[in-house]
Amino acid sequence: MEKEKPQGSTKIEDSEIHAGRDFQQAQVIYNQTYIQGETVTIPRELTLHIPNDAGHIIGRDTELATITKHLKNGKPTVLVNGIGGIGKTSVAAKYLVINSSNYEHLAWLTVQSNLPETFYNNTVLLEALRLTDKVEKLLGQQRTKDAFELMLFHLNKLKSTLIVLDNANNLVDLVEYKKLFDTAKCHFIVTSRGCPEDWVLVDIDELPKEDAVALFKKLVPAEVYEGVVDKEIEQLLDRLFYHTLLIELIGKTIARAGFSFEKVQQMVETKFIHDEKLNQIKVDAGGHGYSQGNNPKRAKVEEYIWLIFSEVKDLGDNAKLILKAIALLPVATPYDIDFLTTHLEFFEAADTFEELYNLAERGWIEQEQIPGQKPQFKMHPLIADVVVKHLGVGLDFAAGYIGKIAELIFYDNTDPSHNLFEINKNRPFADRLSDWFFEAKSVVVSDLLDNIGNLEEVFGFYSKAAQYRRQSLVLAELVLEKNHTTIGLRLNNLGHTYDLLEKKKESIELLESALKIVEQNFNFENNHSLLSIIQSNLANVYRKSGLYEKAIPLIEIALESDLRNFGKDHPNVAQRQSSLAMV
Repeated sequence: MEKEKPQGSTKIEDSEIHAGRDFQQAQVIYNQTYIQGETVTIPRELTLHIPNDAGHIIGRDTELATITKHLKNGKPTVLVNGIGGIGKTSVAAKYLVINSSNYEHLAWLTVQSNLPETFYNNTVLLEALRLTDKVEKLLGQQRTKDAFELMLFHLNKLKSTLIVLDNANNLVDLVEYKKLFDTAKCHFIVTSRGCPEDWVLVDIDELPKEDAVALFKKLVPAEVYEGVVDKEIEQLLDRLFYHTLLIELIGKTIARAGFSFEKVQQMVETKFIHDEKLNQIKVDAGGHGYSQGNNPKRAKVEEYIWLIFSEVKDLGDNAKLILKAIALLPVATPYDIDFLTTHLEFFEAADTFEELYNLAERGWIEQEQIPGQKPQFKMHPLIADVVVKHLGVGLDFAAGYIGKIAELIFYDNTDPSHNLFEINKNRPFADRLSDWFFEAKSVVVSDLLDNIGNLEEVFGFYSKAAQYRRQSLVLAELVLEKNHTTIGLRLNNLGHTYDLLEKKKESIELLESALKIVEQNFNFENNHSLLSIIQSNLANVYRKSGLYEKAIPLIEIALESDLRNFGKDHPNVAQRQSSLAMV
């Protein structure tokens, strides 16, 4: 008797994914993960945070039909495009919920840094695909692209899989990896504020009038619009561009504050339509990847959100503190109540549980409740932007947290206790802070950028590493004395990156400057490890440049210092001995 196939279980057959053999993708040969003939249980839900209810999402039938048509006609990837808050994520979620029975596997990934990291930093997805060990090994070998492609390979070998990539706003990423998505066997729905060329696009614009009115009525108590005809509601919502997030915010504000319909009309007419600041906004609202034509509208939407925010009189200092703290986190990602409690304790927020629920009721954060799991909360990217700009989320507020994240992403390859794979999981938190504070004149921001640059270098992205390390040096030079040891360290790190980029002349200049500064602060008798590191780095560049007479004495001094500091069995000593032998 044939047994019923377990849900989400995939029988690995030789004819299907060549189990037990090696396979080649591009110019890379991978060892097969699965053993021929074994049954590998692949979960139906490959990631966390997969929507299971779309009852609250009104309308968008036309857009959903267009997505369905494209995917059925052999287009594996559809990009859902529109300005922030217009409803891109809701469309993707509604499609997934409605069509989930057509797929054997589902995944939802929120992009925080770049596309490859979104995949290989997702531990749940790695475990679901049984690829954790192999991906960790590839990352340790600086083969990040191979790790990404390995995961895509296995996803494409699953039967009927739908993957949503939410918040993929980096145009460079989308262009670079377009071919991988064009040739995918699984279906991808990508939501993005960006509008890259040659992608299959589904544009999300304003809600149809009848859907906008239905959403408004769903959010607002019936007595508020009693006796009000739909035409009047349409006129009100027209002032808000029929923008989904604005309608949700103003609806929840009415419900919370007990405003009458007449009060809301007055608020919109006097505050929004005639506001001097609003009508001056005609410039690019910032952020790469946005459609230029939508920038004025996006800018006004942000200011409308702030005006709604300002109209809520009873939002206390503690609630504002919580909003500011959450805005520093990677956006559009749900965090459970335990994580947020710990995060908010760092900022000394009070009444965390009560305030989170109150803010969710107002619409400033979103609450998700999955049966059997603790409540989760997330902040919409557009609201996070508004909070950062208008509530004073400046360096004075964030400095301590920036320092904490800088420590969490610090990686030392000579320290056996440092796990690169685990450390890199904190990278999205660092990227979020880098986005906002990249030019902030602070040592702690300089530390953060230098540590991000170090991770980029470890993974083999030398040009990106140089970008972060250049800015890290600039900030250090702006706030520290010119001969400060930290500046010597920054010069050394950038010089090392330039060496990897084969920019020998620039590398030597930076390393010589670094050595000069550090020698002023330490000497041979101090046995300071930074001094020996710079000496060794400079000696190696001298060697590669054929300047052997300069290289030998530097390495010898560095070797002697490390022997005194660490003993003969330390990795640094082995490196110095190797360098000396090569010369």
